Amino acid sequence: MEKSPDYVCSNRARQEIAEHFPDCKLIVLVRNPVVRIVSAFLQRFRFKEPSQRPPMNVTYMNTKTNEFNPNASAVDVGIFHKHLSPWLRTFSRDNILVVSDESLTTDPLSVLKRAEKFLNIPPMLNEDNFYYNETSGFYCCRRYSTDEQPRCMNINKGWKHPELPADDEKMLYDFYRPHNKKLFKLLNETYNWEKT
Repeated sequence: MEKSPDYVCSNRARQEIAEHFPDCKLIVLVRNPVVRIVSAFLQRFRFKEPSQRPPMNVTYMNTKTNEFNPNASAVDVGIFHKHLSPWLRTFSRDNILVVSDESLTTDPLSVLKRAEKFLNIPPMLNEDNFYYNETSGFYCCRRYSTDEQPRCMNINKGWKHPELPADDEKMLYDFYRPHNKKLFKLLNETYNWEKT
């Protein structure tokens, strides 16, 4: 098993995986691209105190012209249809499972049951394997075969996201909306990625 958010954007990774593992199964996790931009900002500046961080718009604006930069890497990564299309042309659709981060976070059992079926492995998980941790706001997983401590998300995950300025948030949702529609059509699946 290997994981990296960069692979899906890399033609080289796709080509090398196809060459060495042509029949591999791939699970791709996508998330609301606007939320992902905020997360990318936090990841990039995670070791700086909030007062020492630059403005969040450095991830999606040209700081010299103060204009939206659709080519910024943090913006481009969220154009999922653009990056998934080559993978879907290279690998059989039956070998790629795309799931949303939001569904994994809110309903991990159903997502992992889909993954079990996709990977063609015997069903092992049930509702007893999960419990909701009120403190973290996330589900934890109990190992089904041992008495080990439950596995919970790392404390560095799930940090509180700062709010985007309202105008920037609207601009980003407007920018991603047509790209999200292309993704939904490509996958024949829809995610609730509008501002709630």
